[in-house]
Amino acid sequence: MSVILRVDDFPGTKPEEFWKHNLGNFKRFDDVVAKYVPEYMLGVIPKHTTEEMVRYLEGNERIRVALHGVEHDERFPNEFRPWETEEEIFNKIVSARQPFVKCNGVFDVVDYIPPHNVIDVKTCRALATAGFKRIYGGPGSDEWVLLEARNLGMKTLASPHPLWYGRSDELLNRDHAHRNILTGHDTGEFVLTIHWPWEWNIGLQNLDVFLHQIAEVF
Repeated sequence: MSVILRVDDFPGTKPEEFWKHNLGNFKRFDDVVAKYVPEYMLGVIPKHTTEEMVRYLEGNERIRVALHGVEHDERFPNEFRPWETEEEIFNKIVSARQPFVKCNGVFDVVDYIPPHNVIDVKTCRALATAGFKRIYGGPGSDEWVLLEARNLGMKTLASPHPLWYGRSDELLNRDHAHRNILTGHDTGEFVLTIHWPWEWNIGLQNLDVFLHQIAEVF
């Protein structure tokens, strides 16, 4: 697969909106994705994930679980505060990953999606020590930090804005985005990033139309 679909923010980032960003509605989102995409990467926020949600992720073989930070605190671009040590970050990451050990089949959780795409070198070192293999970037990522991550032996995969990152309705209105995805995907490995709460908020019909138009790349 030359295009990876990355879906952020499961189950959601705002507790006051969990009445709509919940497991039942996510399953409806997943039903749309399943029509066109055989497998996708899901950024999971451990703080907001219930045991019922974990059991669902364990049983859905099309979903690859990635750690999407630990808390995804909307107040801070960087998941971890400047005063936290590398050891403290390591311990938080390892503890947060533990509930998902039965997800991903025989694979471990080795993918990390930084909240807001913001990560520092200290966190990269903690991730490398914890055995993570891939870090995902996007708008807000520091290219120098991603280079340091590669120097630590991890792979970095970015979703450049505006062609590979956004809401489906926005991407539908960017004809050049369609052409880029359909004609450029065979020249390397690309990551297309969407956010499931955003898609729910605008109506899943936009996602259905968009994925139908680019289904051949998955």
